[in-house]
Amino acid sequence: MKPFLIALASCAIALSAAAQPAPPARVTTDSTEYCSHLQERVDGMARDSKSPPPAEVRSLTQEGQRLCEDGQTRNGILHLRRAFILMHPSEPKR
Repeated sequence: MKPFLIALASCAIALSAAAQPAPPARVTTDSTEYCSHLQERVDGMARDSKSPPPAEVRSLTQEGQRLCEDGQTRNGILHLRRAFILMHPSEPKR
């Protein structure tokens, strides 16, 4: 009888966890809004940085912005994402 109760309790816990609403998914699309969002993030990181951004970051950001403005959002986002990655502080390795 005890294994049955344990199994029943496990099922109840699993069902209650599954019934919880999931947080809304963050959708990233190839849109001009997402281009602007990435641009703002990179610009903010550059402002908050103690040193000027590397030339590669500046170049990627400018090209990404230009591509987004010209309607080439996918390529613009790729450039801006690369700039973001280069600006994002890496975690210390252990």
